[in-house]
Amino acid sequence: MVETIDSQELGLEVAWLDDELDSIAQPVSYLEKRNFIVQSTRNPDEFVDWVCNNEYDVALTDLLLPGERQGDDVIRELVGAEIRKPIIVVSGYLEDFKPQLKKLSKLVKVPTVDKEYFSQNGGIENFRKLLLTRSGGGKLRVIERLVGYIKEEVGDQIIIRLKFPGGRCEELLFQKETLSKLGIGKQQKYLRIETVERMHANRIKLYTLLRWIPTPSHITEYKNLKREGNNGSEQ
Repeated sequence: MVETIDSQELGLEVAWLDDELDSIAQPVSYLEKRNFIVQSTRNPDEFVDWVCNNEYDVALTDLLLPGERQGDDVIRELVGAEIRKPIIVVSGYLEDFKPQLKKLSKLVKVPTVDKEYFSQNGGIENFRKLLLTRSGGGKLRVIERLVGYIKEEVGDQIIIRLKFPGGRCEELLFQKETLSKLGIGKQQKYLRIETVERMHANRIKLYTLLRWIPTPSHITEYKNLKREGNNGSEQ
């Protein structure tokens, strides 16, 4: 059985087209704090170029844009270019665009999100989950799992001792600042490093996750590892 885990701490790469960037500042900030990479623009040409030539996981577009070229036109361009990345409409006044969306639905199924949804309780979090679902990024397949503990601090670096399958141990250096951003520090001695894969827009991407483990059921294994390290086990 393939082991999967939730990808709550792993974000996506998002391209977002909107002529009023202030109107999406709140959801953009929320997503970026949760490890999403969001690149936004007011320029339809720039947006199309981004989506066609870069590995974004999902493309978001407003419908109401300045000039004759509207959001539904941009979506048609992406479909015509055979872009298979998920596309989501994020716009205000969706009721006014029913005719355009009906015509568009004959070409491609595009979910819609009203900007008013962001002001609702839990709206932005549900939007984040929608992005994960549409991109196929809701689950991660675990390729490798290592256990370890923080051995010591050396200046602005932290030495972590890892145990590999078969009992082999290695020590790695991490920047203290990097681990502190992950909530790993003096109070979190034991951790797990996982190599995982996730499907994104018909391709597989690999990630490395670090997380500290406070669960009592794991502590025995980590304490055994630490004891091996103190006894001079194989490096």
